[in-house]
Amino acid sequence: MQKEIESNTSDSVFYCYWFNQWVFILSIIKTWDSSLKIVSRVHGSDYKEEQTKRTLPFRYFQLSKVNYIFSVSEYAKKYLIDKFKVKSEKIIVSRLGLPNVSQLSPVCSDRLVIISCSSLIPLKRVNLIPEILKNITLPVEWRHFGAGSELEKLINQNTELPANVKATMMGHVENEKFIQYLGNNPVSFFINVSENEGIPVTLMEASSFGIPLIGTDVCGIPEIVTVETGTLISFNFSPKEVAGYIEYAHKSGEIYTYEYRKKVQEYCKKFFTAQSNYTQLAINLSELN
Repeated sequence: MQKEIESNTSDSVFYCYWFNQWVFILSIIKTWDSSLKIVSRVHGSDYKEEQTKRTLPFRYFQLSKVNYIFSVSEYAKKYLIDKFKVKSEKIIVSRLGLPNVSQLSPVCSDRLVIISCSSLIPLKRVNLIPEILKNITLPVEWRHFGAGSELEKLINQNTELPANVKATMMGHVENEKFIQYLGNNPVSFFINVSENEGIPVTLMEASSFGIPLIGTDVCGIPEIVTVETGTLISFNFSPKEVAGYIEYAHKSGEIYTYEYRKKVQEYCKKFFTAQSNYTQLAINLSELN
């Protein structure tokens, strides 16, 4: 088997989309054939134990065997350097990307509509969104896309919302339909209040239509929620303060202007476009041969 591996891998690069068990298996094989070329992306849950709430075994062994790591965020690169002492030249920031979107989502400055999308699990802290909504005095609509173990608790929590708040749990929706929703409906803000993330694709999807973002200042989120795209809130944010910001931004009307929304979209195009990001990834991979 060892000879067979050596004879067939000289011009091959083994690429893992997640830094998981396949990296471990390839690392073992590389102990037999040191010429084996292994690269892997890292996202969030595949490198950060604080996010998974469990030990990720054999990290140092795997990191010693991979040729390069393609991190989806600057945060992930820094984390691996600081925690595991990985050489910086071994980690290349290679962001995910979306197809270019030319349209902006429709605007209705008379309606305050907040959208969120994630699994309903404790990590995502969706239960904090109703706490924000309780402090909004204007009529407001909130729609959440996604399902999970916290659904029943969230439904019960929503029964306590004041009359000016209309909350709708959309459940699991296919990605294509979610994208269509973002493109065809007026949305004031897209919000993410997770305690740990990579760079959420949902934030990319929302910003690609020019929708302003609200996100917690954790992990890779500050790399997409910026002064150009929206506002960052602290991890231990005050629901009342966030509600105050939402009301102020809605009343001022700036978030509904063409100029503001185009700025959000252009930021997304600059950093999260599939064509440029994946072309560069292919170039990096080809240079390993």
